[in-house]
Amino acid sequence: MFSTNLYRAEAMAAQTGRLEGDILLARSWSSWLVFAIVLTLVAATVLFISFASYTKRTNAIGMLVPNGGAIIIATPAPGLISAVHVEEGQTVHAGDTLFYIERRTPSFII
Repeated sequence: MFSTNLYRAEAMAAQTGRLEGDILLARSWSSWLVFAIVLTLVAATVLFISFASYTKRTNAIGMLVPNGGAIIIATPAPGLISAVHVEEGQTVHAGDTLFYIERRTPSFII
């Protein structure tokens, strides 16, 4: 009438050691895809940091001295030279475009 075993046989069997070892589930293809994307991004970042360069910024104030005299080239507002259309020693005429100046607005307010 009364059983000396208080637990079911299945519960007792689950608590015993396995002879086959633990169950390992195979990873899905989506986890491999995420791993490959992250690995690619890390490699691209390392390559970019290793081989990247930047353009040196230089402020040049001065005078351009042509054959017939001296002229001062000035801009009405500060900016950055975005394109150069002349080379050193090149002959230019009145009205020729020498540079394109890209105007920059200040990023702060005083």
